[in-house]
Amino acid sequence: MTEEFFPFDPAEALDSKEAIEYFLADIFKTGNEDIIAKALSIVARAKSMHKLEWDTELIPEDAQSK
Repeated sequence: MTEEFFPFDPAEALDSKEAIEYFLADIFKTGNEDIIAKALSIVARAKSMHKLEWDTELIPEDAQSK
């Protein structure tokens, strides 16, 4: 049986400012500049993905129902 893999975008999981804080805290603990740089680009993408929700203070369920 072959395993099936699906694309995963970590930016989608960073759906709150708190999630971003935890993510970055763990990343900075590594001390690895390459990993930190990649993580910062993921955070930038997450912020742009969720900007409307955060600016309007909508939660995802509210955003989908309107």
